Amino acid sequence: MDTELQSLTSFNFKGGALQNQQIKLDFGDSITTDKGKGLDGSKQYGKDSDLISWNQDGAAAGTINNLSFNDEGVLTALYSNGETKDLGQIALARFENPESTYKMGNNRMKEARDSGPPAIGAPGRAGRGKVYAKSLERSTVDLALEFVNLIQNQRGFQANAKTITTTDELLGEVIQLKR
Repeated sequence: MDTELQSLTSFNFKGGALQNQQIKLDFGDSITTDKGKGLDGSKQYGKDSDLISWNQDGAAAGTINNLSFNDEGVLTALYSNGETKDLGQIALARFENPESTYKMGNNRMKEARDSGPPAIGAPGRAGRGKVYAKSLERSTVDLALEFVNLIQNQRGFQANAKTITTTDELLGEVIQLKR
């Protein structure tokens, strides 16, 4: 019996371990002693399943119906099953010398050597800016770029109108030739 137990506890690993590497499993007292409790830790007794609780600890499946931000910059989802869950929060960066940040255009800034490292955290804390939910900041519009786009769109409209006018005149000439 002892050799049988030893053969059950010997494993041969291929690659990465020594040949005939032995693993010894300890189930408590040896089964050869008078106590005979060695394998008690490995036994499992069959039993009918029981229903322990009738309480629901979850929610039905749902899809996102609405997303919204609050003034702390937290993005909250409203699901079709009535549940709400916070999905994330906007993080803001504060620089010791914000005037030295590198300007990348379109109101975007980048860390520069003289600006210092960014201190990233929640809005409205430790000198960081605030987030105003459901608001639009007017300063994010580049007026020069918008005027250029307006002029390009106006010229495109004028070109299209001229094409229609020219086509109309050509059709008028064709009708005159037919008479």
